[in-house]
Amino acid sequence: MKKHNSKGKNKGFSLVELIVVVAIMAVLTAVLAPQYIKYVENSRKQSDASAVSEVIHAAEISLADNTVYEGLPASDLEIEVSDASVTCTAYPELATEILTVVAAPELKSKAYSAETYTIEIDYDTDYKVAPYADDNWSTTP
Repeated sequence: MKKHNSKGKNKGFSLVELIVVVAIMAVLTAVLAPQYIKYVENSRKQSDASAVSEVIHAAEISLADNTVYEGLPASDLEIEVSDASVTCTAYPELATEILTVVAAPELKSKAYSAETYTIEIDYDTDYKVAPYADDNWSTTP
């Protein structure tokens, strides 16, 4: 009598088993990829808010220096923050001073990298720096 060797017949996976595994992986990828992309974008938005917050703190440090705020014009003063630049058209020396305290911000999120954000200098409360009230931007994450 011959004995059947059952180990010799089963040498791999069937085509149906492979298709089922690929289908399960496709469903998992379709469900998880959008959540991952949203997570990465939220992280970039928080990074951008942190970068603008650093510019605000640098402006406060710069305005604490007597040589800086004594030269400020009496009109409203605004600091514009955009990707990799900080400008102040009314008083360019302030923007230069801010850039000595902090590096130019790199805005990385899709929502904010193409925008320009304005920081106002409030003369009524001893040159207090306040972010511009905008519906699309918040300096607090």
